[in-house]
Amino acid sequence: MYDQHYQVDISRFYVYKNYCVLPYVSHSDLESNMNIFERITLVVHISYDYLNDNILEQLESWDGPVTFMVTIPSAQVYKRIRKIKETLSHFPSYVLHKLSVHVLFWSTHGCNKVAIGELNEISSDWKYPANVARNVARMFVRSKYVLISDSEFVFPEGFESRMCALARNQLTRNPKTALVVRIFEVNGTIKE
Repeated sequence: MYDQHYQVDISRFYVYKNYCVLPYVSHSDLESNMNIFERITLVVHISYDYLNDNILEQLESWDGPVTFMVTIPSAQVYKRIRKIKETLSHFPSYVLHKLSVHVLFWSTHGCNKVAIGELNEISSDWKYPANVARNVARMFVRSKYVLISDSEFVFPEGFESRMCALARNQLTRNPKTALVVRIFEVNGTIKE
């Protein structure tokens, strides 16, 4: 069923190399003031077919702002964007409060209505553009600090605030330092 709420505003597409970007399919409330500058923004990118309730555990575990890039194949673009918007509408409001979502797809013919419409008519062999998705997502970050993460990484409570304090301390002394976060896999049989 079509709903006006999920309509796609084609005037907002941007060109990035051979890709089209639709920014701010969802816009974080945290980005509306300058306090975000001192936070750490989590940058995550996923394929559209992984956008489901499974991603919520990661989003719920992160206390700070999130910039989220969803990549889609270059066929049925409008339909897929509407589906992304519909899926996001079912996310809890406290997750949407910190979440900015952008959409990326490949197009060598530009990002105007006609070009995208023609893409909708063709089926393409789709390869996930991991590097492009990550790099474009970083362009939308409004904070001083960035953490790029895989889509399944779950953070311990208070992680963002502790890392923020560490980053301020370390980067004041050594501004060209990259802070690396170790990750661990957890056995699914371990009880909390």
